[in-house]
Amino acid sequence: MKNSKHTIVLLIITLVFFGLNSNAQSSDKREQLKSLKIGFISEALDLSPKEATDFWPIYNFYQDKIHKFYYQNRSIRRELKSENFEGMSDSKASDLLDRLLKTDKDIYTEKEVMFEKLQSILPSKKILKLHKSEDGFNRKMLEHYRKRKEGQKR
Repeated sequence: MKNSKHTIVLLIITLVFFGLNSNAQSSDKREQLKSLKIGFISEALDLSPKEATDFWPIYNFYQDKIHKFYYQNRSIRRELKSENFEGMSDSKASDLLDRLLKTDKDIYTEKEVMFEKLQSILPSKKILKLHKSEDGFNRKMLEHYRKRKEGQKR
């Protein structure tokens, strides 16, 4: 029964994902990806109704906070790409490094707090499954993105 449930959920996720409209606005795409991620994580964790009721508000709150730090981190990395390191001053390099380290630390800190709060409602095994499923979801999205890019090049 579990395998057929798993297959059905993955099929739904795949169909929804492939149904993403490339002309949709970025906020719509973000919401669709968020929905896909929720489905993926829900399937991976197999939360009880009580666990789900307690889990999702905590998870969503911290994901919003972490997302802001990822956005800052991406902005810094873009800035690094555009910089000419030969012409960069030491003070500019130091500033970029400090900002990069701070956002990395902030991301880690928020994840740590989230995992601590989740330990009060989920067993540690499910929290590890959460971490693994987030990585798995990101890997699947990256694979899909690469396949789409290859298809566009042809």
